Amino acid sequence: MSNSKVSSMFGVSKSDAKEVIDSFMFHNPDSSFYYNETNGVTVLVFQEFDGSNVMRVSTSVMSPDEVKFKKTLGKYIAMNNMLDGRYINLPVDYIDDFLVIMDAS
Repeated sequence: MSNSKVSSMFGVSKSDAKEVIDSFMFHNPDSSFYYNETNGVTVLVFQEFDGSNVMRVSTSVMSPDEVKFKKTLGKYIAMNNMLDGRYINLPVDYIDDFLVIMDAS
């Protein structure tokens, strides 16, 4: 049984993590987070520039031994994955299908 926290994993407080996430979203207003609390998945969809036909998608998957789904931790990990280049590119037309698949898994 685990209860991970953003402070223990990344050395930042929850409020600082939220501030960094808010700043990222402010500077990237076409980005969105999606969640599936049932299977512990957080997804960040990022449009690199306005009018792009490709979206970047990064994820965070909750460990199976976690007790509680934590949105801030999932957002922070997905955002870090995006910024560290750990993402996939999907055509804009596929994003809705991708999110349906994620929600159904």
